[in-house]
Amino acid sequence: MTEREKQRLWSEAEIIELVTREFGAATKGANEAKVTEGDTVKEKLGQALEAAQSELETLQKKLTASEAELTASYAELRDKKAELAAKDSELRTQQKLLAAKDTAIRDKQRELEAKEAEMAEKLAAKEAEMAEKLAAKEKKIFAKQDELDARNAEIKIWREKLNAKDDELAAKTEEVKRAVKAIEPYAPLAEGYKLYLELPVGQRDALREIFGGGSILAFISGAAQRGNLAPFWDYLAFTFHNETLSSSEADLLRKLFAFSFELAAQGDNPPYELILPTPGESFDAASMEPMSGESARGKVRRVILPGYAYRHDGKAVKLSLVELG
Repeated sequence: MTEREKQRLWSEAEIIELVTREFGAATKGANEAKVTEGDTVKEKLGQALEAAQSELETLQKKLTASEAELTASYAELRDKKAELAAKDSELRTQQKLLAAKDTAIRDKQRELEAKEAEMAEKLAAKEAEMAEKLAAKEKKIFAKQDELDARNAEIKIWREKLNAKDDELAAKTEEVKRAVKAIEPYAPLAEGYKLYLELPVGQRDALREIFGGGSILAFISGAAQRGNLAPFWDYLAFTFHNETLSSSEADLLRKLFAFSFELAAQGDNPPYELILPTPGESFDAASMEPMSGESARGKVRRVILPGYAYRHDGKAVKLSLVELG
């Protein structure tokens, strides 16, 4: 009950008390009037009744006003009740919506938990797979490391062997240096041997057969023997006739022949002299031999291989090999 309603009820109680009090006073006055004169009693009784009537009218007005106020309050309470009922209905609707949302959230939560469990399972499987692959990779790495260690050990062995070879080569180098120093007086002879070493393997083998060996001493000794000069010239002529040589290869062979001829012609009375035709000179069958496929006439264009003759009578031992033009 509101404070206003309490005030209204209190006013009605006051009204009832007032009516009772006034009626009691009127009754008491009537009783007292028995001992007085009749007119005075009537007059007082009339006045009392008039006062009571006036009070009753006032009270009736107050009751009417109170009833109107109560009716208004009741209507207000009814509106409040309807408003509260509407709000209660709205709240219930909101509660239902919240309950539906809560259910949806719970369903979503369960769905998320299921997905989380699925993802955790997949993650665990992936981690296991990655761990297995990593273990396999590590195994391969360890195997490669073992292989690398073995290779390094092998390299170390070869390096030690190489160092030993280097030491051996250094010793050989020192030996060669000593040998070179020992033959320094024979430097021109060594130059001839260097020319020999520049030849292709096949040509070196052929000269080794002519000179009786491939060492420096065997080569120089063989090149200096006069009996080897003719076979050497024959080999060179055969090579020039039958092989296609570069200019550098042809020059190298001519230099080797000049080296051998110089050694063989040494002495107080050298037995031989070179036959050196001059370019532009007419072909002379007594001292010249044309290249294969050329006719024996014309003029000398160049000397392919010089010949040589006896010094005492000029008789040719080997004809000069020439190219005619």
